[in-house]
Amino acid sequence: MTIDTSATLEVRYSLGRMLGLALLGVVMTVFCAVLAFRLIGGVAAGSFSQFAGFVGLAFFGFSTLLILWRLARGRGAVVTLTPQGLRDTRLAADLIPWTSVGAISTWSPGPARGPGLAARLWRRWGGTGVQGLGEQRAIVLALDPRVEAGLNLGRIAGWTRGANRALGADGLCVTAAGLEIDHDRLLAAISAFHQAAVTADEGLATLFARHRDAPVGAALEAVVDRLRDAPLLLPLAAPAGEAGDLQLLLGHDNRGQKWCYLYADEATAARTLAAGTPLARMRFGDIVEMVLANGIDGGLSIHAADQDYLIPGELFDRLRSALATA
Repeated sequence: MTIDTSATLEVRYSLGRMLGLALLGVVMTVFCAVLAFRLIGGVAAGSFSQFAGFVGLAFFGFSTLLILWRLARGRGAVVTLTPQGLRDTRLAADLIPWTSVGAISTWSPGPARGPGLAARLWRRWGGTGVQGLGEQRAIVLALDPRVEAGLNLGRIAGWTRGANRALGADGLCVTAAGLEIDHDRLLAAISAFHQAAVTADEGLATLFARHRDAPVGAALEAVVDRLRDAPLLLPLAAPAGEAGDLQLLLGHDNRGQKWCYLYADEATAARTLAAGTPLARMRFGDIVEMVLANGIDGGLSIHAADQDYLIPGELFDRLRSALATA
């Protein structure tokens, strides 16, 4: 499977797989109902088998309804991978930036042991082998806590976050259940996009670090050539209007001059900006045009990881010339 990490990859539900999961869910729900309401012999009132039947009835019934609801609503992409981040509509509407992902791992519920109630329930229902209903593998994204705190998680993702952590999956879980690609292909794609983004971010931070001690502007052309088409985050004083108007969030130096701050990714922005600060992602060249049009005279302060690069206002003419050079 060749993965183009410079393009956008969209993954949708598979109608066949989702219907198969729904059918399996119905079968398991009916079976659990038979146990719960003792419709067959050998199930004593108040026994563990009856209790497990009630638990299974609730679990598989809810899972089946959830599958049917997602199938009815899942017309578009479910998982979207872009050079900037990942969006899984089952988790949140927000784009999860790659640079906020500290680690990617696979979690699979292993065989439960011990006398505890959870272990006994898992031994009864955990081996169904039904992806999305019983045992399954999940791709676990360990996020920067500050970025995760700012995500608008969906209700189900929010409800299950603590339970997943208790089971050993400490992160946001992305599964291939019901999708048109399997776990291994989805994991390979996510890993490739993540690695490409981290490498690019490290390259920008390394570039800034290399020129940290150089005289101001000495490496301007080299830095601008690297930044020219780079997407950067621009903090806003208020959310963008319906017409797309942007009100920049600016800083001021001790001379009263205005500075515009740019960030390579959400994780870097979260280190300095207040939680909930609206951000706009724009190409660096377009940002410069906006800065020049808004009369910002202090300069640009560009941040990547723990590094930064300053372009003071007196270098804006050189900046404009550097961007105009093909």
